Amino acid sequence: MQTISNLIAYLKRHPRYIARLIGDIFKLFWYKCTGKKILVITTGSGGIGDYLWIRSYYPLIRQKGYKIVLIAMAHWREIVETFDGGDIDIIRYFESCLSPKKIETFFFKLFKTDVYLNFRKKCMADIVKYKTTYNDDWLNNDDVFYEEKNNNTFKQFSPLPNNFKHQLPIIEPSKEKKNILRKPFVVLVEGGNTQGKLSDSQLASITKHITDKGYFILINGNYERLQHLVDNTICSKIIDGNLFTFPQYTYIVNEASFIVTVNTSIYHFAVQLNKPLVAISCNEYHTLQCYKENQQFVFNDTLQSAYNSHTLSDYTTDGSVDLTDIDIERILKAIDDVKCN
Repeated sequence: MQTISNLIAYLKRHPRYIARLIGDIFKLFWYKCTGKKILVITTGSGGIGDYLWIRSYYPLIRQKGYKIVLIAMAHWREIVETFDGGDIDIIRYFESCLSPKKIETFFFKLFKTDVYLNFRKKCMADIVKYKTTYNDDWLNNDDVFYEEKNNNTFKQFSPLPNNFKHQLPIIEPSKEKKNILRKPFVVLVEGGNTQGKLSDSQLASITKHITDKGYFILINGNYERLQHLVDNTICSKIIDGNLFTFPQYTYIVNEASFIVTVNTSIYHFAVQLNKPLVAISCNEYHTLQCYKENQQFVFNDTLQSAYNSHTLSDYTTDGSVDLTDIDIERILKAIDDVKCN
């Protein structure tokens, strides 16, 4: 009964859902009739960084001849349609993991989708393929590795071949917004959905340290909060990042001298654009691509030894460790050590 109630509530909020679903059914029927291969990607309640991760595989999927169906969280819409609207054949959005998503995933299985990929909420580094039939050419490549477990097939993300690298598009703001940026500047991200927020003292110390080095700061987060934490001289060196759309952060990150961020979407922008960065993290370690020359990482004391021994990816936390537990001096040292542009 709860599933039916959720579905009815969803349909009331989205009356055009049925019409769109029927249209997509006809598309899928046409794909199957014309012999097209269909690959469905569904998501858990992942963040933007998780989408930036999976989109890197689109060229490889396209090269293999698949039609791409994406069932995604609604908060991905802006970035999905700005970056990849032309690469995805069918896009479905949901506010949360409600019954319509379950209904559609069942439908896609029933429709004999060639490959069905599902992000698991607690381990975004893995994708799971539930399908008994698939084309052999999907498996016969060095960049794909499978392990059979409990009648499901698990695939661990692995580096893509260079010729399949999917360039992150640079979305430029208007000329008026570009004039807001003052160089040299550093992007500072105060917090993330799964990482918590930097404390007032951490945020103030980082801001003073960076501005003392001669940089302006573009704050991704609460602009007013930061203004109240520093004196007027430093306030004049702070740029409000809320004036830019999220896709425009590709331009901002690309133009910045370096990035100071928690493990959130801006971190993934910096990695994909190969920008120097300082990453401050206390959990979700499997999403961090460590040990690159232009990256500095700051973790809590408990897992610092794992980072030093290059075994960090073996560890996860239960969320009991907070960003505020990280010593500010370690963060400031990482900023000093970053090799900026």
